[in-house]
Amino acid sequence: MPMARVPASHKVRTLLTNPQGHPGGFFLGQMTTEADFESSDVLGAPEAIAASPWVVMKFGGTSVSSAESWQTIADLVKHRVDAGLQPVLIHSALKGVSTSLTTLLDAAITTGPTDRLELIRQQHFALANIP
Repeated sequence: MPMARVPASHKVRTLLTNPQGHPGGFFLGQMTTEADFESSDVLGAPEAIAASPWVVMKFGGTSVSSAESWQTIADLVKHRVDAGLQPVLIHSALKGVSTSLTTLLDAAITTGPTDRLELIRQQHFALANIP
């Protein structure tokens, strides 16, 4: 998907692209490229929203599952702050946790308790370096 061109007078922002080059769906483990664009109104945002300094940044799965990925997130947030923007971070589940929770609930209904909750807890403790 080619990036739209807008007048240089618009505020410069960045748009994350996924491995296929489409806006959104950014995967930190696979790509750390930021595609420049000059205004969020090219994405169809109303003028009041396009002019807002707020930028929502959502991360989950692989992109929040390692300390290295969190450093990349910190760098991305710093770039937004340095550009005069006000980031709002959204953090969803670590890689595999949503599936594990679904499996845990299914097992609770059909076969009773499992050790899967402890595995989820260990995954989070390992990320936080908690023994």
